[in-house]
Amino acid sequence: MPQDNLSTKIKELSFEDSAIQFKNTGGKWRISLRRLAEYYEVPFYQASRKITLNPELFQDLGLNAVTASTSIYNGIYEMKGGKLSDVNLSIRDAFSFLTTLNYKKYGDERKQKLIRMRNWLTDTAEKILTGELPLMIDIGSIKDDTKSIQGDNGLRRALFIKKVNEAHPASPNTVKRLHALSYNDQALVRGPDVKFEPGAHKKYSKELARKDSAQKMVSFAAIACGKIEIDDINRFQKEVFRGLPEKYIPDFLPMCIDSTKQLPLLVGE
Repeated sequence: MPQDNLSTKIKELSFEDSAIQFKNTGGKWRISLRRLAEYYEVPFYQASRKITLNPELFQDLGLNAVTASTSIYNGIYEMKGGKLSDVNLSIRDAFSFLTTLNYKKYGDERKQKLIRMRNWLTDTAEKILTGELPLMIDIGSIKDDTKSIQGDNGLRRALFIKKVNEAHPASPNTVKRLHALSYNDQALVRGPDVKFEPGAHKKYSKELARKDSAQKMVSFAAIACGKIEIDDINRFQKEVFRGLPEKYIPDFLPMCIDSTKQLPLLVGE
């Protein structure tokens, strides 16, 4: 099927345990109806039928094209052999589709996840895709070898010292603060209950090194914005990591936010 003459961009965002792909067609970000249907175990023919049966809910489709037998392709409909193979929903219409799913069909956990996805689509995904909530991180620059990460970390530590001295010129206490920063780096990747081990990052697998690199890049952005308290850095990171694929997100970030108040005691032991 020939593509339209608009350049199509693709972005992948992470929603909990799933990678969700969006396509930019005609200046609007869209999500695959087929993928949404598969995620909630709805056959595609039933999912597409929900659209034709509830036309008032879907504002960006041009519904007369859904059942067309000709090879229509305008970035919204994907056709194969003259038959509809997928529909690329706008974020608003994806939200509308999720409202058509029968809540009673799902157990409590899946039901709550359905609600969270609806909120995520409108509160987070759209803001990231439109630039209102920037990612603040170039995925292509994330590294997975510890030596390269260590070199970048030197710049982060230098910036951190500068910002600490600016904020607390009379008593910067940079040694203790740098220790707390290093502890936090490890806690994000290995867990806040794991005993601090100097140089532990040198033994990370590529998978852990990638997460370590990502969190250090995001914390660099936090420090550049004037965040020098560990709790503030982690909360900044939580917002940025909302839109990244899960393979880049440090596993223990939520736990570290809850346990940050313990850091001064831990690093002093």
